[in-house]
Amino acid sequence: MKRNIWLMALLAATAFTFCSKNTEEPAAGSENMLKKPARSKASTAARKVIHIKKVSLIPEVPTVLDNMTAVPQLAESSLGNVNFQYQWFVMDTQVPAAVSATLEKTNFKKGAVVHCLVKATAADGESSWHKSEIKMVGNALPVLNLAPVPACEVPGVFRYKIKASDPDNDELTFTVAGPENEGISLEVESGLLTWKINRDIIKRLGEPIAIQFDVIDSDGGKTRGSITLNLGKTK
Repeated sequence: MKRNIWLMALLAATAFTFCSKNTEEPAAGSENMLKKPARSKASTAARKVIHIKKVSLIPEVPTVLDNMTAVPQLAESSLGNVNFQYQWFVMDTQVPAAVSATLEKTNFKKGAVVHCLVKATAADGESSWHKSEIKMVGNALPVLNLAPVPACEVPGVFRYKIKASDPDNDELTFTVAGPENEGISLEVESGLLTWKINRDIIKRLGEPIAIQFDVIDSDGGKTRGSITLNLGKTK
């Protein structure tokens, strides 16, 4: 019995020694040594930083008659193949549909404050968003819509309705600018002009006779116009 126990212990020790030798790491320089694969570092080229020097808005004094355009200027003017992205803001609210260099005039009214954000992009770099100068939409002058001048007999009464409109929907008033002190009557609000003409007036002023007038909006914008009398037969 003791002999059997002794044989079993000997066999166990022999098996342990054999396993230990087979699990040892190969010696350095051995052909059987396992090599760990080298780590590859991804080499990515650094993105270039593009600098926008300034962004101007034109025209200088925009009105509702003008589209507004952003003109970016790069710090490095020699850069080529640079594209620009645009974001427009009216009264600090972004206009989603406006993504080009031009903001259509239908997007703002008189007194609105407008600015633009511009970003430059290229194949190897880009800029940060750059804010343009700020513009306030100014007052648009009245626009004349004059009809043809009818013929007038002399002596007679000349009547003519001055037609005008205002792009900002301001109220308009009308005043005579010349000839002065000749009896010309002009209704301030309606623009209806009347003038009693005789041969003495024609002789004194000579022909052709032009009537000058001003159309003024409620913000002080003034447009000057004129019509030339179409004199008919002299009685």
